[in-house]
Amino acid sequence: MKCLLCGSTNLTFYVGDLRDGAERQQDLLPLGMAVYQCGDCQLFNYAPRPTVEQLREYHGGNYFVCADPAQQTSYENYMEDGHRQVKSSWGRWVITWFYRYDAQRSQPDKAVLDVGGATGFMLEGRKTFDRLNITRAVCVDISKFATQWGQQHVPGVEFHWGRLPEVELAGPFDYALFWDSLNHDPDPRAVLTRTYELLRPGGVAIIHTIDGNFAQPDWYYWSPHQHTCIFPRETLLRLFAECGFEFLKDRPSSQADEII
Repeated sequence: MKCLLCGSTNLTFYVGDLRDGAERQQDLLPLGMAVYQCGDCQLFNYAPRPTVEQLREYHGGNYFVCADPAQQTSYENYMEDGHRQVKSSWGRWVITWFYRYDAQRSQPDKAVLDVGGATGFMLEGRKTFDRLNITRAVCVDISKFATQWGQQHVPGVEFHWGRLPEVELAGPFDYALFWDSLNHDPDPRAVLTRTYELLRPGGVAIIHTIDGNFAQPDWYYWSPHQHTCIFPRETLLRLFAECGFEFLKDRPSSQADEII
């Protein structure tokens, strides 16, 4: 096994027997998944690593809507109004960050890209922040269920099903958003490289993710099957630079073990 990020074989076992709730109740995966930390870039790698097809299957209908705890892999009802309102409010907060760091904020006809945005709820937040003239909102997600639902229920957002490096998408974009999505992809470097290509010069990207510096064996955030890796802060910042990005600012989120 090689590190997902740097290709090193210098991996050390960190924790094992990771199973989601349904697997623990039904004993579907007795040995669970394991996590190995790279001794060179410090990335936490999952083993066995989920394939693209497995990720697509995992992020199906039961991931977003499932009332049966024995079958539930994540949400009881991702589409409920309360959850939608929360996501929209987070989206408005993110838009204020775009405004703050965009030196060309006064230019018309802005475009925003949400990578791994599921049903596009966060993009609805743009409607309540009119200081940025966003005329194009695009959501790309690996879940066919989520993108089809978004196409039917979230007006004004352009949806694309698939991974960003594989989707035919025309730029440029002024803003890119990753909210708990980069560590779900089997090739984060390819995703960030493609994002950089799609952003205009001076464009702004905001990434919210789990901070691997807080990792511990009984950590809530391991979440097997939906994650491919976990980034310590320094590892993520180094990856940004390697993909061409200039670091502007980071801050802890309301959860101490998350970063923005």
